[in-house]
Amino acid sequence: MNKQIKQFERESGIDVYALGLDKVKWESRLEKFAELIVRECSNWIVENAGAMEHLGPEYFAKAMNEHFGVEE
Repeated sequence: MNKQIKQFERESGIDVYALGLDKVKWESRLEKFAELIVRECSNWIVENAGAMEHLGPEYFAKAMNEHFGVEE
């Protein structure tokens, strides 16, 4: 699993070690979940970058957070 994904795992409070034998399955699913989020972000950027390029990075970041329902 990618170092960044492992960091997010720690920050989120997910304790994969408490899962015992299911740890490998859980890590695999967590990695896939993270991959899907990254792909969605990438697709969203491609679809929206041109329309928001002139608005600046703050607006762009706010719009992405809204897309995912992330509150500031």
